[in-house]
Amino acid sequence: MEVQLDNRTTLLFDWGDTLMEDTLGVPGKMCEWPQVKAMPGAEKMLQTLSQSFQICIATGAEQSTEADIRRAFRRVDLDQYIDHYFCRQNTGLSKPDPAFYQFILNELGLAASDVVMIGDHWDKDILPAAGLGMAAVWINVQGQAVDRTELAGERDRLMINVKQCQSLNELAQLLAI
Repeated sequence: MEVQLDNRTTLLFDWGDTLMEDTLGVPGKMCEWPQVKAMPGAEKMLQTLSQSFQICIATGAEQSTEADIRRAFRRVDLDQYIDHYFCRQNTGLSKPDPAFYQFILNELGLAASDVVMIGDHWDKDILPAAGLGMAAVWINVQGQAVDRTELAGERDRLMINVKQCQSLNELAQLLAI
């Protein structure tokens, strides 16, 4: 089932393990790692999406500044597709705090209904964004099950706007690009 993008203007992407590989055990900021890699299919997908949507990064990275994140994206030639970068360093907030997502909406002058959040962590990326009314796509690489008991009442109703896929290639199909 496709995600309806008719009224959506902006796509928020998580950074690590969504658009770029987050190598466990490598210390320091990603922009300083000896080797960085884009996730398979990231460039083609961003190239296509950036023609129709504002593309933003919404990361919970603890150490990296906006400039650091830009440098990491530049190293894999993805920076040309990104319009805005949001992180702890430039928002004063971080995931999974819903205030992080609300800050982004306020900064961009958007309603939640204008945005789709795309990420690989159910608790950090998907639940808080969906809780604010954003559509969301969970890149569920491991095929994990969701504990529906945590989605009672209003949140359960909002979960109608959450879709799943297992890769960026599937995401492109889901978004009908």
